[in-house]
Amino acid sequence: MSIEFPYEKKLSFFGEVADPKIPVKVYTKEGRREFRFLVDTGADATLLPRYAAEYIGVDLGESERMSVKGIEGIGLDAYAAQIKVRIGDRELEIRCLFAASDRVPFILGRTDIFDHFNLIFDNQNQRLRMEPLAGSP
Repeated sequence: MSIEFPYEKKLSFFGEVADPKIPVKVYTKEGRREFRFLVDTGADATLLPRYAAEYIGVDLGESERMSVKGIEGIGLDAYAAQIKVRIGDRELEIRCLFAASDRVPFILGRTDIFDHFNLIFDNQNQRLRMEPLAGSP
C-alpha cells in the first residue's frame, strides 16, 4: 500500500516552488517524535543536524567522524550512525549522518530508503507517493 504526501510550497528567487517535505517519526530516548524531512533524491545519505543526536540518543563520540562533500564539492564534517524511523506504517533502521553543525536541515537521502520504496513525484497532483517494494519488510 503506497503512502502519499502533499507537496509543501516555498518561495524562492524563481517564485513559488515545490518543497517535498514529509513527516518521519524518529525513535528517540523519549519515544517517537515527528520531524519534517526534505526528500532529496540527489542526496546519498540521510542527514540530521547535530542537536538531534543527543535527543535521539546517539553518542557522536562513539561514531565515526568524516568529511562529506555536497554540491560543488563543499565539505561538511559529519558522524555516521544508524537510527530507527517510521514512514507511514513502515519501520526501518537507516544509516544516516549527523552534521557537526546545527545549521543543516533534516534531509532524507537514498541510502536505505531506495531499498524499501519507489518514489513517485506526481507533479500534476502535487504529491509524493512512496510505494513499498515487493518483498521489502
